[in-house]
Amino acid sequence: MALTTIGTYMLIFWFVVTGLSLRLTRDIAAPQLLYCAALGFFFFSIFIEDHTIYMYFVYVSSLLIVLASCFLNNASNSSKKMLKLNNRANLKVPVISIWFLSFPAILGMLYMIEMFGGLGSYIIAAQHGTKSFWGMGPLKTIVATYYPLSLYYFALMIVGKRTKTAYLLFSFHFFILVCLALLSLSRGTLLTHLVFMVLVWHFARKRLSTLFVAFGLVMILSFASVYGVVRETLSVDDGNFSVGLDNQEQVYKSEWMEFGTFPFERIINATEVKKHYGSTYVTVITNFVPRNIWPEKPDPGGVVFTNEYAPEFYDDYSHFTTGLYPEAMINFGVVFGILFGYFQLSLMLIALSFYYKRVKNKLLLHPITKKSVLGLVIYIYVSWGMVMLMTGEFTSIVIGTIIKVVVLMLSYIFFKISLQNKFQKN
Repeated sequence: MALTTIGTYMLIFWFVVTGLSLRLTRDIAAPQLLYCAALGFFFFSIFIEDHTIYMYFVYVSSLLIVLASCFLNNASNSSKKMLKLNNRANLKVPVISIWFLSFPAILGMLYMIEMFGGLGSYIIAAQHGTKSFWGMGPLKTIVATYYPLSLYYFALMIVGKRTKTAYLLFSFHFFILVCLALLSLSRGTLLTHLVFMVLVWHFARKRLSTLFVAFGLVMILSFASVYGVVRETLSVDDGNFSVGLDNQEQVYKSEWMEFGTFPFERIINATEVKKHYGSTYVTVITNFVPRNIWPEKPDPGGVVFTNEYAPEFYDDYSHFTTGLYPEAMINFGVVFGILFGYFQLSLMLIALSFYYKRVKNKLLLHPITKKSVLGLVIYIYVSWGMVMLMTGEFTSIVIGTIIKVVVLMLSYIFFKISLQNKFQKN
């Protein structure tokens, strides 16, 4: 893996922008640093492969927009000084309520395994998840409610001292999460949750060092690359599981390096770009209408991109992701699409900068409450969703983020009602 000549300059520029962003924001978890991480890792092929001049121009422009937005977060006090103003609060964790709300997800997974005739058959089906789980969206959504509940559970646990029993109960809850994530055969499900836990720790407990974050990202991406091979080569024979890691040519799978560049280049190099005039964004709403009721409803960005620009890669049940600029170009053409992408990126950075400062100030300058912890977890999901729009499909990311936020808010309301009823009985 060698850097190209232009790629070397791009990598140097990325390091400069990332370093300046860290210097200006003084927080490794500021929104600008999250965008730098996404532009570094998911666009990594720009450093090692040749690309069009348009790709280089948009990449540099995006980094400059990120850097310019850092001045919105240039606080007068450093995070370390602000942390001294805040006293840790030993909030009571609604353990019984969290476990009660977690059982539907556990039962949903057990039901799915039973539907496919056992664990082995389920895992084989999960290798072709989109096709095998076609029409099972509501059930998968129920299973997915476990993750935001677990993250909120973790956030409440770390803001104060806990007993060994409390840590044991949480560890068991987290062990179930790992099992659910591994059964999904999705690299992102478990790895992103671990990143969320690190971000919660960073904001609510102790600031993380730059070296720790850099090392952690490298380890996560390395694991993701190997796990991608495990998922594709996993087989079940007479109840015995085996993987194809003995084949050295398959040990490392690094398609994550092209998540940001592949869709962009496909559209740029297309002979014709059919404009969809915003229809892929509207699917955030229209996706809730069954296609048998509205057969001609608009397709989301991933479906449009795959069918029109990469039909050789996936079938009717699986589609490539898009990204901020590719999805905008699908809707408004190359020139106006790139301009609209700039507008979206600028708007998201401005919104996230103010949101970030509000959440941080509530945590660092005021007594911690269950509500402020809830706000932190919601912020992490929202900020991550906005960052992932750089390489993800607009509809799937927005809908997924909304579901997580709704689950968290309903859980918080349930906790309050349960607590009020307990006081009334006493």
